[in-house]
Amino acid sequence: MPQGFDVTEMRAHLDEYVKEIGDLLTTREELDRFATFNSHLSVLNGYTKSAYQLQENGSYPALTEEELQIIRESYQAALDEVSGLLAEPGQGPAAIRMRGIVRELAPMLQNDLAALQSVNAEVPTSLPELVVKARQTAVDLGSQVAPTVGGNTNSRQHIQVAQGEALESGFFTETVTVDPQGDYRRFLDRMKEKYPDYRGFLDQMGRQSLEYAAASGWNMPYEIVNPEDSPEAQRRTMIDRVWNSALVPMDLEGHAAAMINRPDFLPFLDELCQGMRGFSRDYGNFKITQGLEDGANIDRRNIAMYRVAALLGKKTLVAEARPMLVIRNGQAVTGTFMEEVYGDNIITAKEGDPLLSYTVKNFENPAVMDDIAAMQAIDFICGNRDRNLGNIMFRFQPKDGANARLTGISLIDNDASFPPGEAYGGLLVEPRDMGVVGEDFYNAMRRLTTIDQFRLSVADLGLSEEEIQGAWNRKEALQAKVEADRAYFADKPVGYTEAGHIRLVPETQWRHYTMQKLAESHPKSQFSTILTVPKEARSEVEAQREEGQAKQLREANRRRLLGLPPVEAAPQADNAAPPVGVIVGNGL
Repeated sequence: MPQGFDVTEMRAHLDEYVKEIGDLLTTREELDRFATFNSHLSVLNGYTKSAYQLQENGSYPALTEEELQIIRESYQAALDEVSGLLAEPGQGPAAIRMRGIVRELAPMLQNDLAALQSVNAEVPTSLPELVVKARQTAVDLGSQVAPTVGGNTNSRQHIQVAQGEALESGFFTETVTVDPQGDYRRFLDRMKEKYPDYRGFLDQMGRQSLEYAAASGWNMPYEIVNPEDSPEAQRRTMIDRVWNSALVPMDLEGHAAAMINRPDFLPFLDELCQGMRGFSRDYGNFKITQGLEDGANIDRRNIAMYRVAALLGKKTLVAEARPMLVIRNGQAVTGTFMEEVYGDNIITAKEGDPLLSYTVKNFENPAVMDDIAAMQAIDFICGNRDRNLGNIMFRFQPKDGANARLTGISLIDNDASFPPGEAYGGLLVEPRDMGVVGEDFYNAMRRLTTIDQFRLSVADLGLSEEEIQGAWNRKEALQAKVEADRAYFADKPVGYTEAGHIRLVPETQWRHYTMQKLAESHPKSQFSTILTVPKEARSEVEAQREEGQAKQLREANRRRLLGLPPVEAAPQADNAAPPVGVIVGNGL
């Protein structure tokens, strides 16, 4: 080799040559077809834009016969390009990625068109209503009761769905909508009906601002009650604590003073505080943390994130989620079905689990690096500010010992995504803190050439235009950052990363990067966070143990103060299989 020859420069040129050869394997006809397909999507979204605008009465406009025909033709025009695109022989990265996008969008186009062809303008129907129903899977559970699994902001029902010969296990969550004002009003109305003697007090509560009511201290600290005190002293301690933390700040002490000695005051206060505690939690999650507008959906953001990940070539990274209509005893309920994914999780960790004693070595595996990098990127694009370690499932092979290796991850509980406008803060990793992104993922971003691909994929999920546009803007910002930093790393050795920059990594080069080095150069990245799994798992086990003891103490004190019998030990779960639902069609 000639003296002074620049190996780094040669490698950079070779990378470019390989890329050019890959692009040459994509035919000109395929590129033209994809451009035409995207233009049809643009026309389709243009024609349907007004159909997704709420009218003054809060409903969507009914489609006229002329509008139905135009929209049908637009859907058909896009579908006409699909078969040709999928039949093209191109085998380059661009060709493969374009066909991947088309394969994700084609079923939605087909379902939507079938729904449009099944109606006529004589029966007033809105486009959003049609699309929502067409994309749902209708599952009949008969009279079976599904076990409920508690979530952070809602509960899920464990069910199985028959898919031909196979059974798919997952969790169904009923539709959840942000409506704090309505939730607050309905809760107070229920309390007034149950406790009519306290109507004046509850009316006064209803006059407080929603923000102030949610922020007041509704946590009833039963653990501070001393069991050795007299019943009256225990009662006084309980009331004083709630009085100081919630009633006085809300200017309700004058109304409470006249009722404080009533025999039913403590039961009333107990139910009031428990209900307000749940309301405060939801208000903090949805309005404060996520900044969601009233009327925004919650559960279907899981679906939106799954679909965006699929468009970006990472379909198996995010737990599959899809809209579902569950029928029980003839009654239909809409919601979201999320597949059950398997692995280890800090929330479910138990004393003695290998997860608690793993070292950095157990997490070092080049085969998983691309998915971790993609996780950061997808979360950023979708604005998910809640990618905590409890929302990642980790898979190790083997399970025990020094030879255990992280072999895969799955992302669950993705409902804290798609906020309106910009999304920064929380647990969101920004591009400058990511460290690396895979070249295949970057190429997938490049092939998403129009926001219309985004719009079509989430048309049935109730996202606002601002939320969709925000996700697209973040995709464009991330792509631009990668492209800007590409030149910065042109003369840097393979495996080198630097704070503030994001490096593009070809699939064959992940072996030159390690979790530990990325954690050191980018301490705000998920590479750094994942290495804390053993420590966080140990903390979670200890916290759950302490919380379990505190919960028992609170409940024992609560039942004693309210004159209730001691709580009986909960029966052990029998691990019965969840009920099986049969697919009976779609929402139409």
